Amino acid sequence: MKARTKGSVTRREQIAYLNSQLREMREIAASAGLQLTAYFVEMAYLELSDTIREERIFARPDKQTADLPHPLAAE
Repeated sequence: MKARTKGSVTRREQIAYLNSQLREMREIAASAGLQLTAYFVEMAYLELSDTIREERIFARPDKQTADLPHPLAAE
């Protein structure tokens, strides 16, 4: 793991911050009646949420499936 310098943040912290800001922006846009803006912010929020989920899955592989070969390796 890389050492952090004073004032630096990790990628995970950056993603978490962006995710929280997008959630707030979506709520603000929706309450202001900006449906299209709320929709686009929602899509960005969902995309970032998928990224978070994928990184968590790959960071901790399931012990039961860790020994299984990759599906493409069998070809």
